[in-house]
Amino acid sequence: MFHSLCYISKANQFFSKQQLNRLAESSKRKNEAQQVSGALIECEGLFIQTLEGDEAVINNILNKIQRDPRHSEVTIVSIDAAPMRRYAHWSMGCFSVPRSMLPAEIFEPNVLHRKIITPAAKQHIERLQEDFYRAHRVAGGRQCFVDMAICPNSA
Repeated sequence: MFHSLCYISKANQFFSKQQLNRLAESSKRKNEAQQVSGALIECEGLFIQTLEGDEAVINNILNKIQRDPRHSEVTIVSIDAAPMRRYAHWSMGCFSVPRSMLPAEIFEPNVLHRKIITPAAKQHIERLQEDFYRAHRVAGGRQCFVDMAICPNSA
């Protein structure tokens, strides 16, 4: 049985494309070492990330994220036991997307501060990540941020 965590956070600093790629490479290495899989979406300073793996490992990563000064308003979308990995081929799939691809409510003032995400927004995020996974699944190889605003149909 695996554990799955999805959260949203606000970045406390601007991340350039180069910094996002370095973040993706670093996350990929760390996740591979801990047998963690997942997907990360970036949009206008928001991060939406799903992580999958051993429960103790996922809880440890969550504790680090919550203390990381690069994040604020860490909001749990879901944290569940899962019979299988949804992102088995990704130690970290990473995408930058335009605002129009995400639920509008997550950009509303104080939504993340209140730490409440509606079930509809949760489903929207899950579908988006799953669609990216199906379209961009890569077994191994270099994983970097795919800018969906520039290349929405790349595979």
